[in-house]
Amino acid sequence: PFAETHPAVHYASRFQSQWGREVLPTFSLFFVLVATNALGVVPLGVWLWRTGSVDERTLVFFIVFGLGYSMPVVKLLEFFSSLDHLTFGARAILELSDADALVDGQRRVEFDEPRLTVTAVDFSHLDDAGSRRQVLRNISFVAEPGTVTAIVGPSGAGKSTLVKLLCRFWDPDAGSITLGGHDLRDVGVDQLMEQISFVFQEPFLFDETVRANIALGRPTATDDEILAAARAARVDRIVAELPDGFDTVVGERGSRLSGGEQQRVTLARAFLKSAPVVILDEATAFSDPENEVAIQEGIAALVEGRTVIMIAHRLSTVVGADTILVLDAPGSEPGEIVERGTHDELVAADGLYTQMWAAFTERDDVGLGDAVRGAP
Repeated sequence: PFAETHPAVHYASRFQSQWGREVLPTFSLFFVLVATNALGVVPLGVWLWRTGSVDERTLVFFIVFGLGYSMPVVKLLEFFSSLDHLTFGARAILELSDADALVDGQRRVEFDEPRLTVTAVDFSHLDDAGSRRQVLRNISFVAEPGTVTAIVGPSGAGKSTLVKLLCRFWDPDAGSITLGGHDLRDVGVDQLMEQISFVFQEPFLFDETVRANIALGRPTATDDEILAAARAARVDRIVAELPDGFDTVVGERGSRLSGGEQQRVTLARAFLKSAPVVILDEATAFSDPENEVAIQEGIAALVEGRTVIMIAHRLSTVVGADTILVLDAPGSEPGEIVERGTHDELVAADGLYTQMWAAFTERDDVGLGDAVRGAP
C-alpha cells in the first residue's frame, strides 16, 4: 500500500543522502590524491632530467611507474569492499551452522484427511541485536480439505512466517500445528514433505530443460504424466513457442523465461507432485495480465480436492477463497488474526480488510478478480 511504501522510500532516500555526505569528503580526497600523482612525478622528473640528475631512460621508467602505481591502490580499495561482503556471507554461514536443527524422529504415520489445524500458536525469532522478538501471537484456525484459506494483511504482519511454520521450516514457541490429526513435530520430515507442495513467490528454476524442471516435482514421473502436469498449469502454451519445446534449456534461475512463465513451470511441479496440501506464496506476484490469467486457471484446477493455503498481496486472487484470514501487527506488536470470513463478509465488516480492498480497487492495475475458485 502507498501509505507503507511512501515513508519507506523517503527513509531510504534520507539514509542514502546522509551516508553520501559522511563518506564523500574522505573518498574525494583519496581519489584526488590517487589520480593526481602525475602532477608530482612528471614535473619532478623533468626537473631532475634537465639538471642532469637522471638520464632519459630513467626519466621514462619513473614516469611510467609513477603513473601506474595508483592502480594497485584502487584495486586494494575494491578488495576491502569485497571483504565486507565476504565477511557478511561468512557470518551468515556461521549463524546457520550454529542454529539448532529441527528434531526429526523419522516417524511415519497414517494420514486421514489433510486437515490443517493451527491452535494458539506463538512464534518469535532472534533480531539483529540478538534478542528474541515475538512475531506471531495466538494464531488459531482450521483449513479443511477441499477448501482455500487465504492469508492477507499489511507487510510485516507475519504472513510468510506463518506459512513457514505450516511447512515446519520452524517450530512454534507455543501451541500446535497438526495435519490429519498428527502434530507436525511427530511426523518424519520426509513424509511431511510428501504431503505438501510449495509454490513460492520467487520460483527457482535450474539451468536445465523445461521437462527436467517440471520433473523435480516427482523424478519418477513418466513423460505422459509430465505432459499432463504441464497442460494443467498451462505450460504447454509456453512450450509451443520455445525453439526446442520441452527440451529447451531455460537458463540459470530460468532467465530465459519471464517471471510469470517461471511461476507456471513451478505450478506444473506442484501438479506433478500431487500432494494433498498446497501452499501458495503470492503465485502471481511477478506476472503480466496474460500470465496471471493462465496462472489463475492453473491454480483453480490445482486446488480441487486439496487443502490450499495461499498468501496474497493482490486481493483479486482471494475473492473466491472459502476463508480469508486478515493478519495485522500494529506498531511493534506481534501479528495476530484480527478478522476472518469470506470476501463479502469482510468487505461488509468495515474493518482492515475493507480498507485494503478499497485501496486495491483504486489502483489502475486492479487484478483479474474471483481467482482461485472461479467465482463469477
